[in-house]
Amino acid sequence: MSSSGNAWHALRDSWLRSPPVCATARTSVKGSWRDNAFDTPESLTEREQDVLRLMASGINDREIADALLLSEGTVKNHISSIFSKLGVTDRTKAVLHAIVKGLV
Repeated sequence: MSSSGNAWHALRDSWLRSPPVCATARTSVKGSWRDNAFDTPESLTEREQDVLRLMASGINDREIADALLLSEGTVKNHISSIFSKLGVTDRTKAVLHAIVKGLV
């Protein structure tokens, strides 16, 4: 990755973790899915947590696979498992869950 790419990722990561963004995400999450999505009976594995953190940083499946030295198919399997365990149906809801629960 180029130095400009690294700078962009660092800027995006710092912005995502900034108090206003996290506070907005926590207070703006609305909908019936929120009521039960955070009561997860099954906890995430360490690898699933790694994948979720990288999802929250905004990178795609291929980049996650490269970062974790996994195949893209394995990453997709982890993402599917994350969705199932968190009771969500898409990346946005999974990442919002992670922000609200302090996983990222």
